[in-house]
Amino acid sequence: MRIVLALSFLALTACPSEPADNGGGDGDGGNNGPEPAACTQRGYSSEITVGDEKLDITWPISRNGPAKPHMGATTNLPDLSCSPQEAGQSVPSLMLACVSIFGPGETVVDLDVDVWTVSDTDPALRDPEASGRVVACSEITHEDAELQALLRQECEDQCDADGMAVIPGAPGGVPVVARVRTSDVDGSGEVDVLDRVELPYVDTWTNGIWLTPPAWGGEACAAVDCGEGTNCFQGICIPEHTGFANFVAITEQSYASIPLVAGVGAGIEGSDDLLDGQGRGAIAGTVYDCSEGDGILGAAIGTTNVDNRTKVTYFTGDIPSPVLRSTDGDGVFAILNHEAGATTLAAVMHKQWCTDAADCSCGGLSGDGLPADCTDQACLEAQMDGKTAELALIGSNRIFVYPDAVTIASVRPGR
Repeated sequence: MRIVLALSFLALTACPSEPADNGGGDGDGGNNGPEPAACTQRGYSSEITVGDEKLDITWPISRNGPAKPHMGATTNLPDLSCSPQEAGQSVPSLMLACVSIFGPGETVVDLDVDVWTVSDTDPALRDPEASGRVVACSEITHEDAELQALLRQECEDQCDADGMAVIPGAPGGVPVVARVRTSDVDGSGEVDVLDRVELPYVDTWTNGIWLTPPAWGGEACAAVDCGEGTNCFQGICIPEHTGFANFVAITEQSYASIPLVAGVGAGIEGSDDLLDGQGRGAIAGTVYDCSEGDGILGAAIGTTNVDNRTKVTYFTGDIPSPVLRSTDGDGVFAILNHEAGATTLAAVMHKQWCTDAADCSCGGLSGDGLPADCTDQACLEAQMDGKTAELALIGSNRIFVYPDAVTIASVRPGR
């Protein structure tokens, strides 16, 4: 889901001797001894440098101390060793796009899906490179009857029978950004409040998706001889440049209710009118390691545009938690009431932490990654010096945020 970035790391200045205002730390302040270092206390934030940009990160400190990534259901440290996927030359491809609902919604049929190649320019300022509309599985049509039957079956299997957008000419072999939005349901010539009554979804942008190719071949293809430009899938010859994608549509109700539960005052600025293109927006996503689909526990998120009106939120299951300062085991996060425009999103985690908080050096961001060859807590703690707190960068992502909309942008190592 992301642009390949060259990441450089600069050391941070040491923590001040007096702790910052941290909103309720766990220190042994008062007359009980020296104050613990600020970076061991809840709510501490510092500036880091990613590439040539600076951003503030609130360190992953829970009420019980540093959020250690090997806590929870697994004792394995996340794998951050993978190299980013390199984009090739864009190839026109047949995109088979599933759209799922986040929040209380009844259907995704008639939502529009527009697709662009990821670049440094705002996709909203460019014409889509490919577009399609979600239709019910039973309504998918194709001039080739065999392919039509296959597409309908794949829709049933891959999209939980909700519907699928079949989009020819989509960019393949490169990361793409897609926008899912309410279509002109009533044919009035514009998307208006009447259309949003029928399909109450905010614009949802998914950033950095790569098309997933089908599982070519297999027993069903043993006796099938496909011609040039096609490959066999499930016994049917289909275009060799075909790929699956999964997008999400976020309901207006979720857009309004999640900020309130997360403690964002009256909600996201401008959400009183979701059609005027004014106000702020939101970011949501997951922090992954190199394993397929494994979220990272204990990751903290920040962007270059977070201010005192922005709320970084982490989730316990499907519920936003006002007290978490880092990701739970599924790695899910949201940034609410975020300023519109281009921004860099970054995720960090603890590389090492202080066991003696009163005599702690705040080392900031380290470019060395996690300690090597550690797969359990005992090994990791053996490599800690006990007197240094440092963060490791997991990855970053250059994205765009829009008013009255959500940008889905996950973070993986090396991005």
